[in-house]
Order: sequence, then C-alpha cells, then structure tokens
Amino acid sequence: MIPGGMYNIYKYRIRDFYYHCKNFIRNIFRYRSVLWNSWSCSSQPILLYTRIHLEFLLKSIKFGGKGGNLLEIDETRIPKEKDIERAIELLDNILNDNYIERCGYKQDLRPLNEILVKQNNSNFYKSTDNPNHTKEELNIIFINANKLEKEEMEELMNIMKKIKEWWV
Repeated sequence: MIPGGMYNIYKYRIRDFYYHCKNFIRNIFRYRSVLWNSWSCSSQPILLYTRIHLEFLLKSIKFGGKGGNLLEIDETRIPKEKDIERAIELLDNILNDNYIERCGYKQDLRPLNEILVKQNNSNFYKSTDNPNHTKEELNIIFINANKLEKEEMEELMNIMKKIKEWWV
C-alpha cells in the first residue's frame, strides 16, 4: 500500500510529465520556423525565437491568457503591451536588416548584364558605382544605417531588461 504522501508525489509527477509532453509537442509546432532556420553559427534563431515568443506573450497579455480569465488592469497591462510591441518591431528590423533602405539607399536597378562582366567563367562586378548615389551619399547612408542599427539594438536591450515583468 502506498502512503498518502507518496501517492500525491507520483500523481503530480505523472501530471507534470503529461503536461511537459503536451507542451513539447505544441512548442515544436509553434516554433517550427525557428527550428527549421536554426544554425549554430548565427544569432538569428535566438532573435527569431524571441520575436515569435513575444507575439504569443502579447496575445496572452491582451486577451487574458488561455482561458481569457487572467485579464490585468489597464494601468500595468498597456505599458507592457507597448514595450512588447516595440520589441517585436525592433526584432523585425534586426531580422530584416533593412537599415540601409530606411536611411535612403536606392538599389541599383540596372540590368544584371550591365553590372556583371564574364571573365574566366566567373562573374565580376564592372564597378561598385551606384548610379543613384554619389560616393559621399553612400558613405553618409552607411554611417547613418550603422548608427541606427546600434541605437535600435540598444533600445531593444533596454526594453528586454523589463522582461521579468512580462507574464500572464
């Protein structure tokens, strides 16, 4: 005969094992894009996982968790939502790496055969000149893009310092 305390220990271990398996299968489906695109040589999967997880967390905070019965008061919920939404936006910018375009860079739209020249069965660029920008403009664009990227990464890290407050 199992004593009452031992019965509860086994009951909770079995229950926890069941929920861990259930969450594992759900998380494989939920984070499949991260798992598919994960490489050990890049930080991109970490950022992608964080972005996807923040989307699910934001939905839980907005709509009150799984059953809708965990609604938080507006005074504390709304600042969290704004921070999470901004973090998602910053993560999108980092993952898309669109800083140069946001700083005014216009892509060279010449046909590829005008840009590349064949030489020994290899493609070589004819020139690095972009007809849309002067070299001085390109320098300013790249400096501004680098500065913007650093500022947004710093802002993301400052927002992520509040992560312990984000729970449902």
